[in-house]
Amino acid sequence: MITLAHEDLLKEAKDIIKLSNADVTLPQLVPYDTTFSMGDFYLSVLVRRNVKLKGDPIFPVAFMIHERKFMLTHELFFRDIVPTVGLAKSTNFPIVTDREQGITKPLRRFFPRLPNILCSNHILRDVEFWIRKNGGKTDGTKVLKDDVARLIS
Repeated sequence: MITLAHEDLLKEAKDIIKLSNADVTLPQLVPYDTTFSMGDFYLSVLVRRNVKLKGDPIFPVAFMIHERKFMLTHELFFRDIVPTVGLAKSTNFPIVTDREQGITKPLRRFFPRLPNILCSNHILRDVEFWIRKNGGKTDGTKVLKDDVARLIS
């Protein structure tokens, strides 16, 4: 497991968290996700919105390269990152992930006050999986996925 973060980005993330905690009108999400098609390893990234810039662009706060999807891996990552960026005391924004218990359990442990919401891409993949599992047709899958996408957007 390798954790990568630039000191300036960690400081910027901490400053933005302070701003978002102080002003509930600032839009904020904290996406955290793991890629699965990087060869023989996984890449997990914690992202923030920069509410100080026009359009609230996102920027990566920290990365983790790891061989396995163990809960302990994510726990170690959160243990190192949480104190650095001040997320543990935050209550003003949700963390966006998939349903993976290896991620959601450590999140509840390290971010007990922040809501955990599901990423829309993962919800749509779950919809597609359910349709196919229950005998749905390809054309029907697209229609239903489009309808669900409109509902959650």
